[in-house]
Amino acid sequence: MMELIHDVAPGASQAFHTALGGQASFAQGIIDLAVAGAKVINDDFIYFAEPFYQDGIVAQAVNIVKGIGVSYFSSAGNENRQAYESPFRPSGVFIDIGSGPSEAHDFDAGAGVDTCQQITIPVGRTLDEIFQWDQPFFSVSGPPGSASDMDIILTNGACNTNLADGATNNVGGDPVEVVLDFTNAGPGTTFGIIILHFAGPNPGLMKTVNVGSGSITIDQFDTNTGASWGHSAALGGLGVGAARYQDTPAFGVNPPLIE
Repeated sequence: MMELIHDVAPGASQAFHTALGGQASFAQGIIDLAVAGAKVINDDFIYFAEPFYQDGIVAQAVNIVKGIGVSYFSSAGNENRQAYESPFRPSGVFIDIGSGPSEAHDFDAGAGVDTCQQITIPVGRTLDEIFQWDQPFFSVSGPPGSASDMDIILTNGACNTNLADGATNNVGGDPVEVVLDFTNAGPGTTFGIIILHFAGPNPGLMKTVNVGSGSITIDQFDTNTGASWGHSAALGGLGVGAARYQDTPAFGVNPPLIE
């Protein structure tokens, strides 16, 4: 990235701070760069556990440096609109994944009941599924943290076999669950997503984001929701999307096609 900046602005001085080491280190690095005199800061990094529904500590750092005149740019991500967002709808269907019965979310907003959302994961591709709901993060704002305990399951296409899940105890902690590093070994490409409410009040809004390689798609009940989150969506920063150069007006494509 610094090489690219040098190509565009060869006379500009540059400084670097890693985004690795956790969100606190990332946030402090943003502040340190601004204190050192940086006027423009950019990154291409995101933590899965950065909040969807409140400013996390990294987003807060972005807003702080904007307040002292720094321009902040971050990758808006590569997930386009691969996100689902909805209020929790009780289905009356209960599923036990080991800690007791939990009520499944009803994806069908109409008169029917459907507790499984089908998605496509091409063979050889890897999915990370991030799930959050609109309650406070203990790691950001301290007590009380999340009032609800929610879980998410990745199933086979028939929605009857648990292949991976995010099922930690969220009460008093952070309202986030993640299904990590599921690689489709084939031959099938259709899978299911089930959202469960285990304890506490029903959340209001909740959201899943499909992060992964290749053409992972939402095939049912797609809300066509934007998938940028965390500091990339901070009020004080600018989230940047990209288009392949051959998909821009200079090559006859107008408007450009976002990656």
